[in-house]
Amino acid sequence: MPRNPQKRHCKVEGCRAWAMRGKSLCSSHMRSRSVRERSGQIMPLLLALESTPDGPPTDIKLINEELEKLREGRRYFMRWVKEFRAQDPGDRRGLSPWAFLRAWNDSTARIMQLLRERRALTGQKEGEFDELMESVYDLLEQSPGVEALGTKQAAAGEDASEPLGSG
Repeated sequence: MPRNPQKRHCKVEGCRAWAMRGKSLCSSHMRSRSVRERSGQIMPLLLALESTPDGPPTDIKLINEELEKLREGRRYFMRWVKEFRAQDPGDRRGLSPWAFLRAWNDSTARIMQLLRERRALTGQKEGEFDELMESVYDLLEQSPGVEALGTKQAAAGEDASEPLGSG
């Protein structure tokens, strides 16, 4: 825990550096060419995900706001993936299938948690449809997407660390 409560870690997965003052990224990632070139797509996603609290919210309005931010972040992410796949294969760098699935599964798990919290706070009655949705939520939260992708690619002799669309 930093002595200064204003300090935050860089938002890049796996980076241990401190973010620059007033920014979401460390100085190394702020200087990155790919971040500069794609800042229009990257920064809105980081800002949307940065403002989400860690624990379950206790207010319906907050839950709905966070759900909208997550949806917005996913839209930005999918727009970036489409642009990424449209690039010349020689220009593609930085997005592995594992990274895509991890980001997607993390946001899906958070959405499921928020939907459950919203249902609990609104006091909706249990019914057949609720039982079905609860089982869908459980399946999505336990989705073995990353492991399944790795197993599928290993069986096909592919490298799971290759960028999307490179094979």
